[in-house]
Amino acid sequence: MASGLSPPPRNFHDAEFWKAQTPEALRGVVKQGRPGTLMAGFAGVLSDQEIDDVIAHLQSFRPAEH
Repeated sequence: MASGLSPPPRNFHDAEFWKAQTPEALRGVVKQGRPGTLMAGFAGVLSDQEIDDVIAHLQSFRPAEH
């Protein structure tokens, strides 16, 4: 189904994506969503701890640096 979305979902395995990402930037997207995409914000839905858990999970997709 992801191939039918516009814009397509983020590829969290893409090393280029991670070059400019910080936990704070990711936290902002999780809390506020991403305008122009289907990514809804979760502020008020998830607790700060739950958002931190989501960020930790997302960072587990970061490719290892060589």
